[in-house]
Amino acid sequence: MLDNNKQEPFYQVPKALIEMVKQGELTHTEVLIYMLILDRLKHTKYRDEQGKYIIITRQEIQQTLKISRLITISKALKNSEELKLFKIVRSKGKATKYYDYK
Repeated sequence: MLDNNKQEPFYQVPKALIEMVKQGELTHTEVLIYMLILDRLKHTKYRDEQGKYIIITRQEIQQTLKISRLITISKALKNSEELKLFKIVRSKGKATKYYDYK
């Protein structure tokens, strides 16, 4: 439950994403995943030649956001990457990295 007497942490959503939901280009699940990844990117210490990145598994996204099916997450990640909300770098035998497109 929210405590109105103290400052709670929050996620920010760009208005453009809400417009994309209205237009049918983006789902609510994709917005939630975007917010999760963007928040983690703000706090990450990982950096390489491509910029700041995070490592997060589909299972971790599933547990954090209480999404029942992994295929839903896979489709959401694919569409989000196609819309250039973030960049996904997959390497054989290594963890998948998520970068912001900024």
